[in-house]
Amino acid sequence: TRINRHNKVTLECDVGGTPTPTIHWLKDGERLTQVSRINLFFQLKIKRKPLLRLSTTVSNLFLDCLTPETEGEYSCIAETPKSRIERSTKVLITCLSGEAARIYLWTKNRIEFEDATVQLYCRAEGTPAPKITWFNNHGKMITDEDEEYKVADNGDLIIKDISWMEHMGEWTCQAENPYGIDRKETFLYPVSKLYIT
Repeated sequence: TRINRHNKVTLECDVGGTPTPTIHWLKDGERLTQVSRINLFFQLKIKRKPLLRLSTTVSNLFLDCLTPETEGEYSCIAETPKSRIERSTKVLITCLSGEAARIYLWTKNRIEFEDATVQLYCRAEGTPAPKITWFNNHGKMITDEDEEYKVADNGDLIIKDISWMEHMGEWTCQAENPYGIDRKETFLYPVSKLYIT
Protein backbone atom coordinates (compact mmCIF):
# COMPACT_ATOMS: atom_id res chain seq x y z
CA THR A 1 0.00 0.00 0.00
CA ARG A 2 1.50 3.34 -1.06
CA ILE A 3 0.29 6.44 0.77
CA ASN A 4 1.36 10.06 0.53
CA ARG A 5 3.28 11.45 3.46
CA HIS A 6 1.16 13.24 6.10
CA ASN A 7 -2.03 11.59 4.82
CA LYS A 8 -3.88 8.93 6.80
CA VAL A 9 -4.94 5.38 6.06
CA THR A 10 -7.10 2.75 7.69
CA LEU A 11 -6.09 -0.89 7.45
CA GLU A 12 -9.03 -3.27 7.79
CA CYS A 13 -8.94 -6.90 8.81
CA ASP A 14 -12.14 -8.93 8.37
CA VAL A 15 -12.11 -12.45 9.82
CA GLY A 16 -14.83 -15.05 10.20
CA GLY A 17 -14.70 -18.11 12.37
CA THR A 18 -16.03 -20.16 15.21
CA PRO A 19 -15.59 -19.54 18.02
CA THR A 20 -15.52 -15.75 17.64
CA PRO A 21 -12.01 -14.75 16.58
CA THR A 22 -10.05 -11.99 18.26
CA ILE A 23 -7.76 -9.72 16.27
CA HIS A 24 -4.61 -7.83 17.11
CA TRP A 25 -2.01 -6.06 14.99
CA LEU A 26 1.76 -6.24 14.60
CA LYS A 27 4.13 -3.74 13.02
CA ASP A 28 7.38 -5.30 11.84
CA GLY A 29 6.72 -8.19 14.22
CA GLU A 30 6.02 -6.03 17.30
CA ARG A 31 2.53 -6.01 18.82
CA LEU A 32 0.66 -2.71 18.56
CA THR A 33 -1.39 -1.54 21.52
CA GLN A 34 -4.99 -0.56 20.90
CA VAL A 35 -7.40 0.73 23.53
CA SER A 36 -9.57 -2.32 24.22
CA ARG A 37 -8.16 -4.96 26.56
CA ILE A 38 -11.37 -7.02 26.91
CA ASN A 39 -10.92 -10.79 26.79
CA LEU A 40 -13.14 -11.84 23.90
CA PHE A 41 -12.85 -15.51 24.83
CA PHE A 42 -15.24 -15.10 27.76
CA GLN A 43 -17.85 -17.21 25.93
CA LEU A 44 -15.74 -20.29 26.51
CA LYS A 45 -16.39 -20.06 30.24
CA ILE A 46 -20.18 -19.80 29.90
CA LYS A 47 -21.52 -23.21 28.86
CA ARG A 48 -25.06 -23.18 30.17
CA LYS A 49 -26.51 -23.45 26.64
CA PRO A 50 -24.95 -24.57 23.39
CA LEU A 51 -23.65 -21.69 21.28
CA LEU A 52 -23.08 -21.65 17.55
CA ARG A 53 -20.37 -18.98 17.97
CA LEU A 54 -20.02 -18.36 14.23
CA SER A 55 -19.22 -14.74 13.59
CA THR A 56 -17.10 -12.27 11.71
CA THR A 57 -14.78 -9.89 13.52
CA VAL A 58 -13.52 -6.71 11.88
CA SER A 59 -10.64 -4.64 13.17
CA ASN A 60 -9.49 -1.27 11.84
CA LEU A 61 -5.99 0.01 12.43
CA PHE A 62 -5.93 3.81 12.05
CA LEU A 63 -2.66 5.33 10.87
CA ASP A 64 -2.84 9.12 11.01
CA CYS A 65 -0.40 11.78 9.82
CA LEU A 66 1.96 9.34 8.11
CA THR A 67 5.70 9.88 8.36
CA PRO A 68 8.66 7.80 7.15
CA GLU A 69 8.65 6.09 10.56
CA THR A 70 5.17 4.74 9.74
CA GLU A 71 6.59 2.62 6.93
CA GLY A 72 6.71 -1.08 7.60
CA GLU A 73 4.92 -4.39 7.47
CA TYR A 74 1.58 -4.49 9.27
CA SER A 75 0.14 -7.86 10.18
CA CYS A 76 -3.37 -8.75 11.22
CA ILE A 77 -3.41 -11.67 13.64
CA ALA A 78 -6.73 -13.48 14.09
CA GLU A 79 -7.00 -16.08 16.83
CA THR A 80 -9.43 -18.50 18.36
CA PRO A 81 -8.52 -20.94 21.14
CA LYS A 82 -7.86 -23.54 18.41
CA SER A 83 -6.27 -21.68 15.52
CA ARG A 84 -4.29 -18.63 14.45
CA ILE A 85 -4.00 -16.96 11.04
CA GLU A 86 -1.95 -13.99 9.88
CA ARG A 87 -2.17 -11.64 6.90
CA SER A 88 0.31 -8.84 6.21
CA THR A 89 0.55 -5.71 4.12
CA LYS A 90 3.42 -3.29 3.57
CA VAL A 91 2.85 0.43 4.02
CA LEU A 92 5.18 2.61 1.96
CA ILE A 93 5.30 6.39 2.23
CA THR A 94 5.64 8.22 -1.07
CA CYS A 95 5.88 11.80 -2.17
CA LEU A 96 5.46 11.14 -5.88
CA SER A 97 2.23 13.11 -6.12
CA GLY A 98 3.69 16.07 -4.25
CA GLU A 99 3.57 17.73 -0.87
CA ALA A 100 2.14 21.12 -0.03
CA ALA A 101 4.51 24.01 0.63
CA ARG A 102 5.19 24.52 4.34
CA ILE A 103 7.33 27.13 6.06
CA TYR A 104 9.33 25.41 8.77
CA LEU A 105 11.61 28.25 9.95
CA TRP A 106 10.95 31.98 10.02
CA THR A 107 11.70 35.18 11.94
CA LYS A 108 8.71 36.08 14.10
CA ASN A 109 10.00 39.53 15.05
CA ARG A 110 13.21 41.49 14.79
CA ILE A 111 14.34 44.61 16.61
CA GLU A 112 17.44 46.16 15.06
CA PHE A 113 19.30 49.45 14.87
CA GLU A 114 18.42 51.80 12.06
CA ASP A 115 20.86 51.84 9.10
CA ALA A 116 21.66 48.15 9.68
CA THR A 117 21.21 45.33 7.19
CA VAL A 118 18.85 42.63 8.45
CA GLN A 119 18.15 39.09 7.34
CA LEU A 120 14.62 37.79 7.93
CA TYR A 121 14.38 34.00 7.82
CA CYS A 122 11.89 32.13 5.65
CA ARG A 123 12.74 28.49 4.97
CA ALA A 124 10.19 26.19 3.36
CA GLU A 125 9.78 22.61 2.23
CA GLY A 126 7.49 20.81 -0.19
CA THR A 127 7.46 18.76 -3.37
CA PRO A 128 8.08 20.32 -5.80
CA ALA A 129 10.25 22.88 -4.01
CA PRO A 130 8.13 25.93 -3.18
CA LYS A 131 8.62 29.40 -4.59
CA ILE A 132 9.24 32.05 -1.92
CA THR A 133 7.68 35.50 -2.29
CA TRP A 134 8.02 38.37 0.17
CA PHE A 135 5.61 41.27 0.71
CA ASN A 136 6.76 44.48 2.38
CA ASN A 137 5.15 46.28 5.31
CA HIS A 138 2.65 47.91 2.92
CA GLY A 139 1.58 44.62 1.31
CA LYS A 140 3.53 45.22 -1.91
CA MET A 141 5.33 42.26 -3.48
CA ILE A 142 9.11 42.56 -3.47
CA THR A 143 10.66 42.11 -6.91
CA ASP A 144 14.16 41.88 -8.33
CA GLU A 145 13.94 45.57 -9.30
CA ASP A 146 13.93 46.61 -5.63
CA GLU A 147 17.62 47.33 -5.05
CA GLU A 148 17.34 47.69 -1.27
CA TYR A 149 15.98 44.13 -0.95
CA LYS A 150 17.31 40.73 -1.88
CA VAL A 151 15.58 37.39 -1.56
CA ALA A 152 18.31 34.83 -0.94
CA ASP A 153 18.33 31.39 -2.58
CA ASN A 154 17.18 29.83 0.70
CA GLY A 155 14.15 32.17 0.89
CA ASP A 156 15.46 34.66 3.46
CA LEU A 157 14.87 38.37 2.88
CA ILE A 158 17.80 40.78 3.21
CA ILE A 159 16.93 44.45 3.76
CA LYS A 160 19.63 47.11 3.56
CA ASP A 161 19.79 50.31 5.61
CA ILE A 162 16.59 49.86 7.57
CA SER A 163 14.77 52.85 9.00
CA TRP A 164 11.80 53.25 11.32
CA MET A 165 9.88 55.41 8.84
CA GLU A 166 10.24 53.07 5.87
CA HIS A 167 10.56 49.56 7.25
CA MET A 168 8.75 49.32 10.60
CA GLY A 169 5.82 46.93 10.43
CA GLU A 170 4.71 43.47 9.41
CA TRP A 171 6.43 41.71 6.51
CA THR A 172 5.00 38.56 4.95
CA CYS A 173 6.75 35.53 3.53
CA GLN A 174 4.75 33.26 1.23
CA ALA A 175 5.78 29.78 0.14
CA GLU A 176 3.81 28.29 -2.74
CA ASN A 177 3.80 25.19 -4.91
CA PRO A 178 1.01 23.43 -6.87
CA TYR A 179 -0.16 21.65 -3.69
CA GLY A 180 -0.53 24.54 -1.31
CA ILE A 181 0.41 27.95 0.05
CA ASP A 182 1.81 28.83 3.47
CA ARG A 183 2.36 32.33 4.86
CA LYS A 184 4.20 33.66 7.91
CA GLU A 185 4.47 37.21 9.23
CA THR A 186 7.56 38.93 10.61
CA PHE A 187 7.38 42.16 12.60
CA LEU A 188 10.39 44.39 11.98
CA TYR A 189 11.08 47.21 14.44
CA PRO A 190 14.05 49.47 13.62
CA VAL A 191 15.24 51.58 16.57
CA SER A 192 17.52 54.58 16.79
CA LYS A 193 20.82 54.17 18.62
CA LEU A 194 19.95 57.37 20.44
CA TYR A 195 17.25 55.55 22.41
CA ILE A 196 19.56 52.75 23.57
CA THR A 197 21.42 53.60 26.77
